[in-house]
Amino acid sequence: MKTIFGNPSQLILDGCPIHYWLTGPENAPLMMMTHGGYVDHSMFASQVEEFRNDYRILTWDIRGHGESTPFQGDLAYRTIAEDMHQIFLQVQNEPVILIGQSMGGCAGQEFSFLYPQKVKALVLIGSPRISEPLNDESRTSNTQLAEAAQSMSETDLQHFMQGAADYFSIQPEVQTYVRAAAGRLTKPTFQAVFQAVLGGFSAHPGQDIQVPLLLVHGDRDFPAISSQMQALSQTRTNCHYAVIPNAGHQSNQDNPQAFNAVLSAFLKTLS
Repeated sequence: MKTIFGNPSQLILDGCPIHYWLTGPENAPLMMMTHGGYVDHSMFASQVEEFRNDYRILTWDIRGHGESTPFQGDLAYRTIAEDMHQIFLQVQNEPVILIGQSMGGCAGQEFSFLYPQKVKALVLIGSPRISEPLNDESRTSNTQLAEAAQSMSETDLQHFMQGAADYFSIQPEVQTYVRAAAGRLTKPTFQAVFQAVLGGFSAHPGQDIQVPLLLVHGDRDFPAISSQMQALSQTRTNCHYAVIPNAGHQSNQDNPQAFNAVLSAFLKTLS
């Protein structure tokens, strides 16, 4: 069924049915939006509504999330990036504007390292830099979560995410969305997300993002992510940086009006 995201399509990759949606003028610049862990493509509803008349917009559900089930394989950032590339090849050959939130932004960085000639620009929303190792505090906490996920039942993991949703957003309606989206996940998908974080920050040590870059986070995002994104912005010349007011980790949902204004201004610099 067609929605604001467009007609659904499916691509089978390594036995996993990957679902994606395409909307907007066929000859317009392509934006590919990749959601974060535990949620799905609908987190970008406000951006699709805002930009679909002027851009061709591709949204999709990563493995094990949303409609891309049953889960097969892993959620390593390289795996997600290769899935992105396979979808990209179905759509066009012109360089794409990649937009990724959290885990989706990590995969976007991986894509830009693997296929730099196919990326026009990169937008990271509350996403850490994958070419830097996790600090000791982050590695310890994520290791503990990964180990706990091994012993938790699927019901326990669901209860965990119901509480964790409050940390992803400061808006009650977005928290409700996170709980509903995470409620569809299976235990193997939860475990794969934790493992991806642990293994995703060592493949490209010190490598720099070469394309135009927009870094965005909410003013109430996780401090470790906010501080790293601010520091990265100060080392780049072709970089735009913005803090979204009244927003948490999912700033594009918490304050879509402010986020869309920042994204619109950045897109104008690319034309």
